[in-house]
Amino acid sequence: KTVIMLLSNGRVYFTGPKNIEEAHELTEKICKKLNIIGFKTYEKLDIQVQNIIASTDIKRNLNLRAMASSLSKAEYDPKHFPGLIYRPEDPNTVILFFDSGKIVCNISESKMISTAVDKMTHELKSIGML
Repeated sequence: KTVIMLLSNGRVYFTGPKNIEEAHELTEKICKKLNIIGFKTYEKLDIQVQNIIASTDIKRNLNLRAMASSLSKAEYDPKHFPGLIYRPEDPNTVILFFDSGKIVCNISESKMISTAVDKMTHELKSIGML
């Protein structure tokens, strides 16, 4: 599933590709379709990955209230959002925890995903949540 946003300034944003190769393929398809309807596109495009979403399921329930009181940089308000929002400083990321055990990590660089997951795992072990 892909969502594409075409802006009037010529920028194109999309979500959905699982890797950079899929992003290049999608970009080529978008350009071909734009060319067909009369919009010229650049021969060489500057493709940048700006956000990466990684998700997992640890297959166990999480006590979000306990996590929120033990983790600094954590926000938990179940009346407004069902998950705990954790914003560690290093690396700069946002990690969402759900009581079902699902975890979603939003980060800007793919090389930082493993660092973020390792630090998050260490932090959760240190407070007795894993």
